[in-house]
Order: sequence, then C-alpha cells, then structure tokens
Amino acid sequence: MGKVKCLGIIVNPNAGKGISSSRYRDILELLEKEKVSFMHAYLAETSDTKEILDSFFREKFDAVIILGGDGTLNHVAPYTLGTGTPLFVIPFGSGNDFHATHWNTGAGRVRSIVRRIVRGDFRKRKVDAGVVEGPGMVRHFFNSFGFGLAGMVARNENRRQKKKGFQTFFLTALKDVLFNARPIHVHLNLGGEVYDGPILTLHAGINHREGGGFRTFPLAKPDDGLVDVVFLKGKRVNKLSLLMKLRKVKDGKHVEDRDVVYIQLPAFSFNIEQDTVAHVDGEDFDLPAGPYMVRVLRKQITIVEF
Repeated sequence: MGKVKCLGIIVNPNAGKGISSSRYRDILELLEKEKVSFMHAYLAETSDTKEILDSFFREKFDAVIILGGDGTLNHVAPYTLGTGTPLFVIPFGSGNDFHATHWNTGAGRVRSIVRRIVRGDFRKRKVDAGVVEGPGMVRHFFNSFGFGLAGMVARNENRRQKKKGFQTFFLTALKDVLFNARPIHVHLNLGGEVYDGPILTLHAGINHREGGGFRTFPLAKPDDGLVDVVFLKGKRVNKLSLLMKLRKVKDGKHVEDRDVVYIQLPAFSFNIEQDTVAHVDGEDFDLPAGPYMVRVLRKQITIVEF
C-alpha cells in the first residue's frame, strides 16, 4: 500500500517494561521527519482510558501503532473490530504474547518498524478475536481468557509493584499453585460434550502462548476460527502434581496429561456456581456466578504484516 495518510499512536507509559520519554520522543521526531499526519493518545495511570479512546477513534486511521503490551492491546483493539484498520504492537508490556505470536521483533527495532509502517511497506492480515458474554458483561480477548487459578495468577501478578515478564509471572504462578489453588464447580458445554464437576483452572486462547511465555495452547492458530480450551479437573490433584503440571504447561507438554482437557471449537458455554476471578489478556476482573458464552470472532482484527 502507499504511504499512510493518518497514523494513530497509542502509548501506555505504565506497561510492564516501561516506555522512556526519550524513546517516545524519538518516535515523534521520526514521524515529523517523515511528514506524516498523526494523532497520539497517552494513557496515563490516572487517565480515563475509555474516554480517551472513545475520542481518539472518532478519527479514521490508516494504521495504529500501540506502545504497550497485551493489556494495552485489550483496551485498544475492540475499537478496530471489523474496521480493517491494521494494528502493530511495539512490545513494552510484561507479557507481550500477542506480539511474540505475530512479529517477535522485540522493542529494539522501533525506528525501522515505524518507518516501514509510515511508508506503507507492509501487508494486512486478518486474525481472530474472542468474546466472553454473560449477565450484563461483554469482554473481548485477543490472546487469552481464563478463570479460576488462571484469573488469580493474573490478579496477583498485576498487584506486583514491579513486573519483569515471564520469570516473575512464573514465580507468581508457583505461589498460587501452592497457596491459592481451590476447585470451582462448573458446568461446561463444549460443542455437545458436557463436563459437570470441579476444575482448578480454565484457559481459552486464540494464540499459542500466554503469561509471557507459557505455551498453554500449543495447537492454536490465530486465524482458524477456533478457540483452544484447556482446563484442569479438580479431583485427585495434589500440590506436587500441580507443580509438575505447571512445568508441563511452560513447555507445552500438558496436552496428553490425563487430568487436562484440551479441545478446539468455535464456541463453548459454561456456568459457574460461585464467584471467581478471571482475566482477559492479563487484565483481571471479578467473574460473578452465572452462565457465560465464549465464542470466536473470525478474522475480525487486522494486523500489520511484513
């Protein structure tokens, strides 16, 4: 495509690895040098993210660059669903799983990447998204959704004052496995197959990894119209066994574990009998008891591809 006419830049200075003001100024100087029209939104910690993005996306962009991580993407990407506006994420988050799936360029090539996008030196690719719908709730995810132990790990990691990526996330998971693993009774309808009983954790993913490097969904493809569902049955699983299973998930070797269910399908539903904690793309929230539906929005997100 030709040179972009209007570029959107969204910056989250609170993302896990931090974005220095000098790096941001460097990008702005490059955009001015390239003489491209651009708008930028700055998502400070005390700002109203929704209000800022509502205003920002009244403008039509030829491309949008996000300086942040999976959590920032989760706030931004719903505004581009079905619009064809291509996204690129420069990985300044603590997990960066979406970036690792689609680009894996790191944060060191910022200038060259931005220059290519500005000059239109890229292709467009459509990939899947997911949505969780329940009583009075609609939440999108672009990498993964989870509840139970999955949600608790995300919450405890988000409460850490310093987040450094996979190593700290792995340590948080270890602590939660040892001290916070509690079974939840759930009724799952998996495309006609029903499971009714206790589980410790459930994960649903579009891409192959989450948590900064856990290969939770090793069979996932980002544009196949399927969500990969992984859950751990809550019976007969002691803490030592849980630690062994956590190690398997790290390496993507849990698929054949007898206590783990792994299934791919376009949609599924579940009903939980008690409140729990959940997350979308690492952003934690309270999930009240009740019925929910999870489904794939096939090829509704457009990304930059080099």
